[in-house]
Amino acid sequence: METGSAIPASANNDRGLEAVMSTMMKARNLDCTVDRVADPPPELHPILYAIRCDCEIFSADLHSLFVEAGGKGTGLIASVKFFATLKGHTRHPLTREVIALISAHYGVSWLEVRSEYENMAWKDFCADVQRTVRADGGPRDFVLLDV
Repeated sequence: METGSAIPASANNDRGLEAVMSTMMKARNLDCTVDRVADPPPELHPILYAIRCDCEIFSADLHSLFVEAGGKGTGLIASVKFFATLKGHTRHPLTREVIALISAHYGVSWLEVRSEYENMAWKDFCADVQRTVRADGGPRDFVLLDV
């Protein structure tokens, strides 16, 4: 059996060094940031913005919620705990498509046996939610702030 044959195309080798570092349980990237994943694709921006609005309306601090749910200092949390925390504390509807998009982007440590990600990069998720803002282009135009 070829190594990596059961890994989906989105998780195969497109992350390079970041994927290797995430399996080594490093808390920082080479440029001393917490990033384990690249910037989210444009189709995730409206979802991240909606989650940000929910958190602002209901005074929910995502960072604290994930820490209380078992988020590690390395920036990882079990996928089950990640989505349970999101479902329990935000009003944004988490459909199968939304869960698949979030999981495909923020998932770390692919499990071939269960065909899913073992952990989620919760610190990157929180940072991306805080960086997502509405652009001036229109009601569906969102961008990430460079912080």
